[in-house]
Amino acid sequence: MLLHLRSSRLKLYLRLYLRLLSSGDFHGSLTDSAVGSPRSPLETLPRFTGAATPLLLFCRTPLPVLVSPHPSPRRVLHCSVHQVPPLLPRASPPPHPQMPSPLITRSLSSPPDSGDDRASSDSDSDLSGGGHSPEFDRVCKIINELFASDRNMEAVLDESNVHVEKSLVIGVLDRFRHAYKPAHRFFRWAASRPDFGHDSETYNAMLTILGKTRQFETMVAMLEEMGKQKLLTIEAFKISIKAFASAREMKKSMGIFQLMKKYNFKGDCNTFNCLIDSLAKAKLGKEANTLFTKMKDQYPPNLLTYTVLLFGWCKLKNLVEAGRIWNEMIDNGFKPDIVAHNTMLEGLIRAQRRPEAIKMFGLMKTKGPKPNARTYTVMIHDMCKGGKMDNAVGCFEEMLAAGVAPDAATYTCLIVGFGNARRMDKVSGLLKEMEEKGCPPDGRTYNALIKLMTNRSMPDDA
Repeated sequence: MLLHLRSSRLKLYLRLYLRLLSSGDFHGSLTDSAVGSPRSPLETLPRFTGAATPLLLFCRTPLPVLVSPHPSPRRVLHCSVHQVPPLLPRASPPPHPQMPSPLITRSLSSPPDSGDDRASSDSDSDLSGGGHSPEFDRVCKIINELFASDRNMEAVLDESNVHVEKSLVIGVLDRFRHAYKPAHRFFRWAASRPDFGHDSETYNAMLTILGKTRQFETMVAMLEEMGKQKLLTIEAFKISIKAFASAREMKKSMGIFQLMKKYNFKGDCNTFNCLIDSLAKAKLGKEANTLFTKMKDQYPPNLLTYTVLLFGWCKLKNLVEAGRIWNEMIDNGFKPDIVAHNTMLEGLIRAQRRPEAIKMFGLMKTKGPKPNARTYTVMIHDMCKGGKMDNAVGCFEEMLAAGVAPDAATYTCLIVGFGNARRMDKVSGLLKEMEEKGCPPDGRTYNALIKLMTNRSMPDDA
């Protein structure tokens, strides 16, 4: 009987797993959906007046989802050899040279509470695929078969008579985003084709790969190459800043910021936000705040600037400084939106200030901004982590009653919670419910399932 149940579970998980692989989305992300919830009036905003006062905080960390013990087949070609970043040319000395070195990454256009390492986190790629045309499949097959055997990949690509266009190049780079060597060789081969020329978008796609695989010398050389060809964009500088940040190379990130002047790019508030956000994600909230203090006259802050600083202090669990930033934000006329409130809420939970988090959650429901899927997911995750599954289910039902649609992240929290409680019947029910409600499991859900199966001594099911 037990073998029969395990076999049934295996078939269910395998079927869902294969469906995900076929869609190419093995690296899901827990993101905060854009919400147009009404903001609370300025006079209703809570303030922080001391250590004993309830604090509001933000954390953009992704809800911990478990990573597959088996590497993605796309990682096989990746060799994690990091280049030593060179000293970057500077048009002028950095504004804050005495600061220590480090940093990390996130998309500036996405709200900071969409997760940290989320992001890294990040969905695993910022590139857009080029589809699955026959030519795309043929090129990927050639690269897979010939690069590993160290054969002349370029000669075979020449003989394949592939018509090179931008969508194909971006799609192939996306496919090999974890393997910089074949990606870079293909990028150079495409540049040699007489009927094709790289533009800013394809260069940025390659820069992203070099940055994520920490090939800094090649990345900086490519930046200079783009400058000579007048293909540099502000996005290229942001990619480079984030890349150095993820390696905790703060001085190099500042160097990129200064390098913009050499190519007549004027830094604005958004670029500055990218820099301090990178510092915050690298647990350098103090350094981010110091830089902000020195340069806020040059780059007047906006709501995102304060939210990023708030996140930096929350990541360090420094609620006093986070409260100070919250108050300064209000004093300067900014109304914290749903992103800032979610940041505060998650920060309180991270710092083990659950009573204050519950109070803030209640204030959001009564005074606004109304909780969104991210808000409920943060609360449900904390309840599941503490083994309070009845409370988590109650919060989930309240979420549905409020008309807030759960996303894959919400379901993943419940799946992990019930899995840890050894209630696999509930796990199966949640998976079916996800399919029925048009919210299919993503990569993080499957990673969590695999981890659950292996931890519960069910390797066959995993």
